[in-house]
Amino acid sequence: MFHTFKSQSLVIAIGVVILATATACTTSGDELGDAGSSMSRVRLYDSIEELAADSALIVVGTVESQLVTADIDPITDFTLSTLQVMAVVSGDRSFEGQAVTVRQVGFKEESASPEILDKGEIYLLYLTPSGLDGELAEQYYVTGANAGIYISVGNDKGVMNDERATFVQYSPQEGESLPSEVRLSEAAGSSGER
Repeated sequence: MFHTFKSQSLVIAIGVVILATATACTTSGDELGDAGSSMSRVRLYDSIEELAADSALIVVGTVESQLVTADIDPITDFTLSTLQVMAVVSGDRSFEGQAVTVRQVGFKEESASPEILDKGEIYLLYLTPSGLDGELAEQYYVTGANAGIYISVGNDKGVMNDERATFVQYSPQEGESLPSEVRLSEAAGSSGER
């Protein structure tokens, strides 16, 4: 009988670890699924206003460096992109000219992760605090996983504060009603915080 109780306890413990790992990987509520499956999200956005309202920080910046790590658990890979912030559209203005770490599930070489940022590119990003512990608390997830990624088209680095700078949706999600193109002047939605 003791052997049966011990086996049942082991199965329950393994189940708790798997559940805790899944919860840790979905801290933002929008980053769902494991690194080996396709992305699915809890929420699809109907407007820039909704996306902006769910974002603590909206910035324009360049990805300067990247690191792939399994720093939360040993089986889930994350790409950590260091974004040099050129302009703050909405949120804490002290980030302008600073570096922000953007955390994404998966890595570029993995076919299930097409939304991973590209090094050297300029982006308009809608960001949400990671909600993680320790130093990882200073990192951000992209709001809505891929919804909050717009890439610069034909904009020179010197015009990133120009209201006419244009960005296109990086990885559209079927069923979402976000605009395919956003000008910097429209990026904060109707709050117009810029």
